[in-house]
This record gives sequence, C-alpha cells and structure tokens, in this order.
Amino acid sequence: MKTTVINIAKFFLFFLMFPFIVGVTVGFVGEVRTVHAPYGSCFLWGMLAYTVMHLFFWKPYKIFHLGQRLVADLFRFFPPLSAVAQYTFPLYSSLLLILLYFSTGLLRLSFRVSLILMFFTGFALAMHVILTAEDFSDDNDGLLKANYLFTVGLSYIFVLILTAGLLSSTFSSFKFNGFWDRTLWASHLAYTFGYKRLFQ
Repeated sequence: MKTTVINIAKFFLFFLMFPFIVGVTVGFVGEVRTVHAPYGSCFLWGMLAYTVMHLFFWKPYKIFHLGQRLVADLFRFFPPLSAVAQYTFPLYSSLLLILLYFSTGLLRLSFRVSLILMFFTGFALAMHVILTAEDFSDDNDGLLKANYLFTVGLSYIFVLILTAGLLSSTFSSFKFNGFWDRTLWASHLAYTFGYKRLFQ
C-alpha cells in the first residue's frame, strides 16, 4: 500500500514536472542555436548522429557504464552523491567541453579539430541521456512506471542545466541567463497550454 501511494505521488510529480522538461529542452536547443553557426550546428548534428546510431546500429553500453563507474568512484567519499552523480553528471560530454574550452587558448587546436570536438560533445550528451533512460527502464515498477518517469525526468533536467553551464563557460555567445529565460518562457507556455486543455 505504501509503495502504491509513493508511486502515485511520483507520477503526479512527473505530471507537474513535464511542462518544465519541455521548457528545459526548448531553452537548451534554442540557446545552442545561438552559438556561432558551425559550433552550434556540429553539436546538434552530433546529437542526431548518436540517436541514429543507437536506433539502427549500435548501443555503446560498455563505454557508457565505464563512464558511470569513473564518476561513481570520483564521488565515492559520499555514497548517496556517488549513486546520483553517475546519472546526472555526463562525464564524456563534460570532459570534451573542458577540452574545447582550452583548445582555443593553451592548446591552440585548429578550427577543424574544435568542430570535431563539438560534434562529439553533442554525440556524448545524447549517449548519456538515452542510455540513462534505458538503464532506468530496466528497473521500472508498476503499470504507471512512476519511479522510472520521475527519476529519468529529474536526471534529464540536471544534465541539461549542467551542460548549459559548461557551454556558457566555453562560448561567449551561449548565455546561461538566455537559456534560463527561454526555459521559463517555454515552461510557462506549456503549463498554460496544459491548464487550458484540462480545465477550460
């Protein structure tokens, strides 16, 4: 009985959270598109490339789980954080963004190499989001899949916010405030639309 009540509560929270998930997605993609054209495009093409590869060719579980273990070991001093961080900290895309940050300064990598790094940053981010969702899908419980939806939704939000912060540190044209403003605007529209459909 207690488990049922908790699952219903989680499903309700996911229902309330869903418009914000839409808003974060719109805000993130919208702000990525403001990054200097070659970089923003390469990032989005990288995300698309991974999605296609995942659907039709290969799912790199071993690479993904290696990253998870590394993150878990990094935060092993605090087990609860270690358990959460492996799903909310996109290791590969974060490392690529850090490398990209230094590529135009200390490393002085070529423009073409920087674009390749940006492509694989998007690729790695899509891998993290999709394989995290698949990992949780193995543990879903009940008809409503409340725990799955709630956990994946929270993880997705944290991953995009963290990545937005890293992108804003790497590219002056990517504004975290701009990302947040777009997120709140799109969330407001989604909540308003949902309210009108349900109650008017």
